[in-house]
Amino acid sequence: MGLFGKNKFPHIQYGFRGEGILYKFKGKEFEIWSTWGNGRRIYLDEIYPHEKFTIEEKRIMFKDIVAFSKWKMELPIIVYTSISDDAHIWRELCIEFKDSIKSVETSTEEENLQSQYNMMKEGLEGGLATYHIDGQVLKTVKDLETYWAKKYS
Repeated sequence: MGLFGKNKFPHIQYGFRGEGILYKFKGKEFEIWSTWGNGRRIYLDEIYPHEKFTIEEKRIMFKDIVAFSKWKMELPIIVYTSISDDAHIWRELCIEFKDSIKSVETSTEEENLQSQYNMMKEGLEGGLATYHIDGQVLKTVKDLETYWAKKYS
């Protein structure tokens, strides 16, 4: 058995190098954006970008992911866009499960993108990261700038 004993969450695991969360639900596997920066950050707006789930299904997913992080001895930082369609759901769940999360960060979509860009740039500048996104491999800041300009301009 591993460090944490028998896996209580066989349908959830961290992605490569601990980035992202792979979550199996309703017969499909979803990748949820998650990073590590002064704590595990879980980006709720990324849970189901191409799927429609009921409020109860979103609740189950939220509870599972928070419990998984807590089981891995990390109280997660919950991140969501304050004007998203589901902001009220995430806010209610964060209040309900406040003892199982480290903190909550809300922002606008523009702030989220800028934060993501800054974090990726920092990883590339330090030579500690290579990003695989949309079938592309980003190894340098110039690669990131080219990708970002095409994707978000």
